[in-house]
Amino acid sequence: MKDYLNELYARLGGQMKLGLGRTLEFMAWLQHPEQAFPAIHVAGTNGKGSVVALSEAILRHSGFLTGRFTSPHLVHFNERIRINGHPVSEERIESLITQWRPWLDSHDISFFEITTGLAFHLFREEAVNAAVVETGLGGRLDSTNVLTPKVTVITSINRDHTRILGDTLDLIAAEKAGIIKNETPLVTCYHDPLVMAVLEDKTKEKKAPLYITQPEDYIRDVRLKPRGMSLCLQETREWVDTPLAGFHQLENFALAIKACEIFTEGFLPLTAIIKGLTTVQWKGRFELLSEKPLVYYDVAHNPAGVQRLKELVRNLYPNKPLTLVIGMLGDKETHEIVDILLPHAQICYLSPVHSHRSMTPEALDELAAVRPRTRVVPSVRHAIEDALQNSPDNGLILIYGSHYIAPEVYKAFSCASDPESQ
Repeated sequence: MKDYLNELYARLGGQMKLGLGRTLEFMAWLQHPEQAFPAIHVAGTNGKGSVVALSEAILRHSGFLTGRFTSPHLVHFNERIRINGHPVSEERIESLITQWRPWLDSHDISFFEITTGLAFHLFREEAVNAAVVETGLGGRLDSTNVLTPKVTVITSINRDHTRILGDTLDLIAAEKAGIIKNETPLVTCYHDPLVMAVLEDKTKEKKAPLYITQPEDYIRDVRLKPRGMSLCLQETREWVDTPLAGFHQLENFALAIKACEIFTEGFLPLTAIIKGLTTVQWKGRFELLSEKPLVYYDVAHNPAGVQRLKELVRNLYPNKPLTLVIGMLGDKETHEIVDILLPHAQICYLSPVHSHRSMTPEALDELAAVRPRTRVVPSVRHAIEDALQNSPDNGLILIYGSHYIAPEVYKAFSCASDPESQ
C-alpha cells in the first residue's frame, strides 16, 4: 500500500488534479459513500486543520461517532483518516487498496482523490454520524467538494498556493467559497472587505445562512503558556486549559464551536465544548519538543502563518536568543517566510526538504547570500544538530516552514511522541 501510494504521488509530481469529474466517477464506483454521513466541511488558508480537530473532538464528546479527514499527514499516511479519534489501521487501508487496485490502475486518478475515497468509504463502513472534513486545496475544485455537508466553515483567507488559486484575496476567496452549498449554513470569521464581499455574494446566491463569529462570543480572557493556553469561558467564567497555543487559535475555537452548535441544532452540551478544548490534539502547531534546550516545531508555511508564529514567540519569549531552522517547499513565498522572523534571530539555518517540490540548493544559496546570519545546510537533521550545538543555554530554537520536515524533526527528538498516537 505504501509503495503504491508513494509511486502514485511521485508519478503525479505530488500535485492535486483539481476538478471533480474523476472524484465523482470514483464515488459512483464506490456506490456514493459521500452521501452516507452528515458532515462539517472546512476550507480556508490557515487554521482549517485546527478547526477540524477541535470540531471532531467536541462532537465526539457530545456522543457522536466521528470521522475526521485532514491533510497532509506529518509522518504516517493513516493520520489523515480517523474514526472516533483513532487512526484507521494501515492494514485496513492496505486491504482496501488491494481490492481496488484493478480499478485504480485502469483510471486516471490522483493520490488525493484516492485518499478522499478511502476516507468516505471508511466513514460509511463505520456508520459515522458526524464527519469533519478538511479541503485539500482551495475548495471549489477540491475532491472533498463532492460532499453535501450539514455545515460549511471558511477560516481565515490569506495568500497561499497563488499559482493555482490566484494572486489576489478576492480570487482566492472565490475558490474557497466554492464549498458553499444551497441553503447550507456557512460559519466564518471577519475578513478583509474584499473577502467578505465574495462570501456575502456567494451565500446570497446559494440562499445559505451566514454566521459570522468571533472569539468574544465564547472566550472572555486568555493566558499564554509554554504548552498551550488557559481560557476563561464567556458563559461560565471558568478557566480551562487547552494544548493549542496562540491568540490566532481563539478565532479557530469560535468557528469550531459555532459550527458544532449548528450541526447539533443547538443541543451542544457545555461539557462537550470543555472536553473538546482540553483534549484536542493537533501536532505540529507550536509543539514543544524539548524544554532543555527549549525547542518548538510549527508547520507554518505561508507568510500569514509565520506572522502569527512570530507574534506567539514574541509574546511568550520576548528576550530569549532565537535560532531558526527553516525547511521550505520551492513553491512558497520563501523570501517573506524567512524575513518575518529573521530580524529577531541570532542565526538562521536553511535546509532542503525531502520532496521533489523542495527549494533547490541553488535557490537556498541565493536566498542566504543576501541575508545576514543565514546559513544553508544539507538537511533538516544537520540544521537541528547545528542549532542544538550552537544555541545558548537560555536560547530558543524554532523549527518551521513545512509539514514535510516533520519525519526528520520527530526523529531528532525522541521526547516527541509519534503523531500516529494522537
